[in-house]
Amino acid sequence: MKKLMGLAAAATAVAAVVLPGTAVADDRVCEAWVESARNYGHAICRGGSGNYHYVIVKCQKGGNSFWKAGSHVPPGFRSSAQCDKSQGWIAVEAQAQIA
Repeated sequence: MKKLMGLAAAATAVAAVVLPGTAVADDRVCEAWVESARNYGHAICRGGSGNYHYVIVKCQKGGNSFWKAGSHVPPGFRSSAQCDKSQGWIAVEAQAQIA
């Protein structure tokens, strides 16, 4: 039992390193990244109890910014959101969120 709890804690620690500030309640491992060429933010989570996840991407223009959410998807699928580059918004950060 101690070994099982240790593995779960290690998996949570890995997720916390990959996504600081994101709450991970199980053995889920998430990745989030910005694809600068297409001005997208992406997130994918694997493992866990089957809860959906989604990406939030920070769009920035000058001193202004806002967070935009992608679609809710099951584990193993990628969630994406795009900032409107034609309006001057640039994707600067992406985070995975548990739905």
